[in-house]
Amino acid sequence: MSRARVDVGGVPVTRLRSAAAPMLVAAAAGLAFTWHLVLSLRRAEGLTSGAFDQAYFQQLVWSLSQGHGLRSSFNPGEFLGLHFSPLLALPALLQPLWPDARLLGLLQAAALAALAPAAYLFLRALLRPAREATWLAAALALPIPFWAVAQQATRASFHTEALALPLILVAGWAGLTGRTGILFGAALMALGAKEDQVYPVAVMGLLVAARAPGPLSSAMRRAGLVMAGLAAAWAVATFGLLMPALRAGAAYDIDGYYAWLGGGLNVLRAPFEQTDAVLAALTRPEGWLVVIGLVLSMAALPLLRPRWALLMLPPTVAHLLSRHEPQPQLLLQYGLLLVVPAIVAGGLGARRLLALSLRYRRRRAVQGRIASSASRRIPPSGGRRARAGWPRTGTALMV
Repeated sequence: MSRARVDVGGVPVTRLRSAAAPMLVAAAAGLAFTWHLVLSLRRAEGLTSGAFDQAYFQQLVWSLSQGHGLRSSFNPGEFLGLHFSPLLALPALLQPLWPDARLLGLLQAAALAALAPAAYLFLRALLRPAREATWLAAALALPIPFWAVAQQATRASFHTEALALPLILVAGWAGLTGRTGILFGAALMALGAKEDQVYPVAVMGLLVAARAPGPLSSAMRRAGLVMAGLAAAWAVATFGLLMPALRAGAAYDIDGYYAWLGGGLNVLRAPFEQTDAVLAALTRPEGWLVVIGLVLSMAALPLLRPRWALLMLPPTVAHLLSRHEPQPQLLLQYGLLLVVPAIVAGGLGARRLLALSLRYRRRRAVQGRIASSASRRIPPSGGRRARAGWPRTGTALMV
């Protein structure tokens, strides 16, 4: 009986096998959503949620839902001058449905859980047309919502960068599968989550430019370059123009994070004028342990593509140089900025592993064919033909 005709409850086995991986990913996403939501609700009910995060964002969302802009009692002036996060309009729109601070925890739990299906779609598109693409992508994507950095994000309460991660992965999937509209739509929404998301969006744009199907001049590869350029332009506009204008000279608590480096262009002189202090900051082990943990979480596959793995270094260095204590340790929400570069490097490492495996199997197949051909040429031992060959062999040896 052929495989196509074997049915289980009226459904072909081949269809069940093809649906098994997505079903596992969906189950993992559901479990992750429950896990992060329970952690968030227990922290809220136990009054252990940080007021400077949970209540801060709740004030912002409530103020925006009431038409008063993004303002809070925690800091003076317009919030967009502190963090450029227009994506806060999303929870503000949902605020009338459930005017509760726990709504933000619900949204963050959903975003962290969405990492599993978003990473699965992205990695599967990156690994195709290899026949192992589906299951390898599922194996790599399943644990992502349970990574230590994801659980640290739940510990930190709501932060908008958590909303950006699945959007960036969806943008990468769209770029690798020729969906230009989804590519730019998801990228723009991710850029609106927070100003520092320009970096993972640019990394994903470079990935699409390098690995989208078609020649180097194809439309999707050009779209990847445009996506990276859009992230760079967004960075110049937000950091150089919009945020300073919205600040209007107001002082914020984050101003002291990098003040020890001198500020402005003086930062470029800091490694030469404060060499010992800079080296001490860059060699703190806690942050590097988080980076190593991310690499190991991707089964050490980023090591197979070291040039792409190096893209994890710029945000790591930026965090290590901060004097805001949780930041150099990459605790709370600060490790989220490395998630997309780690997944990109790990996906490309998996692609390299599949290529090496295919090359090994082909070499073994060629060696097997050569051995089989050689064995057919060797005459069988014994019989008249073998005995007739003895005198010639002996004569050849005597000569």
